[in-house]
Amino acid sequence: MIQKIEWSKKFLTGNREVDLQHQYFVELINRIIWEILEQKDDIYHSLLMEELVMYADFHFKSEENILYKLGYCNLEKHKKLHRDLIDELSARIINVKTMSNTTIKLIDFLVQWFVNHTITVDIISFESFNKGK
Repeated sequence: MIQKIEWSKKFLTGNREVDLQHQYFVELINRIIWEILEQKDDIYHSLLMEELVMYADFHFKSEENILYKLGYCNLEKHKKLHRDLIDELSARIINVKTMSNTTIKLIDFLVQWFVNHTITVDIISFESFNKGK
């Protein structure tokens, strides 16, 4: 059974704007999980995937701008991780549209993507700025 993401304090970066965006990301991923598993409307699924990519792109740009303003020294590496994630997500979405058995893999990827990127990249990126507060 696929597990939805439960929002918890372990996802907090310490930056209010980024944390609010992450909370919405969790809600969007959970909505997509429910819709894909419970609803059989392929057009709506495509629209949700488009929303996900557009929100991820918005969030990544916003996060990068915040890190730039803070003077984050590894910004280019962080940007590359974001681009790679968008490319991976886009490729997986194309597969879902052409092969129905990849839907579960896409959902698993979304959950792992959010959890791993947030905990291993975002929190670490904001850590040094939070210590200065």
